[in-house]
Amino acid sequence: LIEIQIMRRITANLLDALAGEKYENKTMYISFADQAQKAGDLKIAALFRQIAADEGDHYARYKAAHEQLAGK
Repeated sequence: LIEIQIMRRITANLLDALAGEKYENKTMYISFADQAQKAGDLKIAALFRQIAADEGDHYARYKAAHEQLAGK
């Protein structure tokens, strides 16, 4: 019973992490990059786009872990 509860908690945590990483990848850092670009700071815009890509990598890893736990 405890193992099942732990697995449910891990699964819930992964789903929360997936949502956060997706938001950071698709919305948050892209918005920051767009703002920096509009302000004329292309170097910072590129940095934020790289961070967005990194968050996409995190999303993919969390998704793979979730799928492994779910037996997919």
